[in-house]
Amino acid sequence: GDGEKGLLKSCRKGATGGSFVACGPCTEELYLESFEATTRKVKEDLSVCGDAALSMVSVPSPPRHHRHRATFAVRALQAGEQPKWGKKWQIPIPSEPTAWVHCGWENDECIPVDPKQAMHLSEHILGAMRGCEEFVRVGARESDDPSEVLGRNLRGAAYHSTLAGDVLITLVYQETRVARDSGGRPLRDAPEDERDGRWREAARALRRALLASGVVSELQAVNIVGRWRAKRLAEARDYAVERFPIGGRDVVLQQPESQFSNPNGPLEVKTLQYIWDQVETLFGASSQERRLLELYCGNGNNLIALAPLFVEAVGVEINRVLVTCCERNIELNGLHGKCTVIRSSAEQYCGARAETEPRRKRQKVEISLEEEQEPAERGVDMSRFDVVLVDPPRAGLDAVTREVVSTAKNLFYISCNPQALARDISESLLKTHEACSFAFFDHFPYTGGHAEV
Repeated sequence: GDGEKGLLKSCRKGATGGSFVACGPCTEELYLESFEATTRKVKEDLSVCGDAALSMVSVPSPPRHHRHRATFAVRALQAGEQPKWGKKWQIPIPSEPTAWVHCGWENDECIPVDPKQAMHLSEHILGAMRGCEEFVRVGARESDDPSEVLGRNLRGAAYHSTLAGDVLITLVYQETRVARDSGGRPLRDAPEDERDGRWREAARALRRALLASGVVSELQAVNIVGRWRAKRLAEARDYAVERFPIGGRDVVLQQPESQFSNPNGPLEVKTLQYIWDQVETLFGASSQERRLLELYCGNGNNLIALAPLFVEAVGVEINRVLVTCCERNIELNGLHGKCTVIRSSAEQYCGARAETEPRRKRQKVEISLEEEQEPAERGVDMSRFDVVLVDPPRAGLDAVTREVVSTAKNLFYISCNPQALARDISESLLKTHEACSFAFFDHFPYTGGHAEV
């Protein structure tokens, strides 16, 4: 965006939702300008999908404190110099511990992010950023001081907060061992077990400091993870806990460190409530004998929220960590026996013969398709399910999945890429289905192009 106007640019890369550059404050006027521009672009992208797209519902985001995940580079401040960009993992490490700043980056330019100005971030993340900058000192020196232990070879920091008040901080380090400091002097490391113990003690000290500063209301809400190339340590939990109301009940979700979860918490609740209302409009409030299938279910966010509307809910996800987390979330919400998660890619699941479905927890669906097999013989029997929900990555649906879900009775399509959605609908799904309604949720404010539909 335009730096003078204070817009953001979202890079949207990586498992944690990527990094961004914050150029200034967020204001309601700037947000409305950005929201209206994005709404026009989304309608233009979806114009090939029929009249329903023209009457699309548009739901704005809160203009401030909407982002609940953010990743930054860490740059030491030396002799009044501004942080400088360098290749990843190759920036000199100061010999003596020093102050530092969080930085965003764009086009090889490293730009400091002021926690007092980055008002798009959640208040918990802003507080955690300030607390880390005050507590941690970045450098290469071996030390027993907790602030220097956490800052030794620190290269990045990622933050994940939830509406329930949890904060998950990930500190990313250059190496388990670094041979020399920026002055070329050799470094002597303590034994690894001793270093790990010191790091955990230092992380506990940071947790206590954040609690004392008022960032969180209870110590259990602060979780700190340290990441090296070949190692990960966790102080407290390696996940954040989210809780929000949907359909008159609270949904509780574990969100694992470094894995995907929606970065806009307030709008995620509105999105799920909208889908809930659409299902009730379609069928009524009673679950009766209805069944739900969700492809790309992640940690079970949609699956668990919508499960009370169905007698059975089946989720499909390829990521092993998210499948395990989804199973835990099913148990946490008392849905064991109603919800099942299958570890498979959507393409493999839809490409498997109908008689192989469903496979139970975390068993990867193996497929063997013969070249002469007819399209009608291929795929899961979609007639078992009254609603099929798909939430694919930005590329949209693959050809196999698109072919199979075109036989679904009722299809809900969540997309973070309106152009891919328009392609799938106009080139395939309109041949078998009628497009009934569209809704745009501005999950990525100020980006000017990223949208959730």
